[in-house]
Amino acid sequence: RSLKIPPDQLERDLVLVGLMGLEDPLRPDVPAAIQQCKRAGIVVRMLTGDNARTAASIAKECGILPPSSDPEQLIRQVELLSRNKPGSRAAAAAAAAAAGAS
Repeated sequence: RSLKIPPDQLERDLVLVGLMGLEDPLRPDVPAAIQQCKRAGIVVRMLTGDNARTAASIAKECGILPPSSDPEQLIRQVELLSRNKPGSRAAAAAAAAAAGAS
């Protein structure tokens, strides 16, 4: 059975019952692997579907970007591409491979 509530009364007197956040932690070996790649001369690039600020935080945590990096400037850096759809990530990877990027 459906309730017949007038639209102007649907969002009245609401109470926030709870708020929750989730974190998907890095695997413990990721920062060392990133540093090993950098020492070998490999430019590490991160392509993600995350929000740019979330992506910047993850990139700092794993060592792709320096801890003192400014998130607003990071959004413009090539090493950080965020909010990508799966098709655009594959296209970016193919373009990098075609250009000889490591």
